[in-house]
Parts: sequence; C-alpha cells; structure tokens
Amino acid sequence: MKKSKLVIVFSFILMITAVLNAVNDNSNSTSKRADLMIEKMSKDIQLTDSQRVVLKTSAKAMFVKRDEADKKAANNEGIDQKRTAFTEYELVLNAVLTTVQKDSLQIKQNERRQSVENKFK
Repeated sequence: MKKSKLVIVFSFILMITAVLNAVNDNSNSTSKRADLMIEKMSKDIQLTDSQRVVLKTSAKAMFVKRDEADKKAANNEGIDQKRTAFTEYELVLNAVLTTVQKDSLQIKQNERRQSVENKFK
C-alpha cells in the first residue's frame, strides 16, 4: 500500500517537472533561434555589436509572434500574423544594415537559394 502511494506521488512529481521544463525550454528556444539566426548572419556579413543587439531583439520578437501565430494555425489569421512578424523584422533589418551589408546578405541568400535549387534538378 505504501509502495503504490509512493509510486503515484513520484509519478506526479515527474509529470510536473516535465511540464515545467517544457515551458522553460519553449522560452529558451525563442532566444536560441534568434541567436542562431544572428550568428549565421554574422558569418555572411560583418555586424557591429549594436547591430547584433538590435537584430537579436527584433528576431526574438519575431519568433515570439510566430510562435503565437502557430497556435492559431487553423485559420488565416495565424498566417497573416506570421507575415506581419516577418515584415516587422525586415523593416528593422533594412533600417539597421548598411547598403553594403544588405547587398552582401542578398548575394549570400541568392547563392544558398541557387545551391538548393541545383540539388533538386
């Protein structure tokens, strides 16, 4: 009898721990995705520290909005929210980057796109 109660209590504690970790991981994943995005961009173009901070903040906001939109994925409102989030990020990107950086980034993006297209030909 005592063993079964102990097992039930232990199982309940494990379930609560798993739920709390999942919630914590989700908030960290937004930050991690933004970090990875800016890190990848930094490999393509030279970013100043202030540019990194602004772009990372904007990327985090975009990913938060996209995650919220994913919850509404059953309708077109979610898709519109994702588009809006990305458009807002692009506005910040265009405001922060210099013309040379924008051109370099566009060249890299085109190279990647072409590489992917070539793989599927």
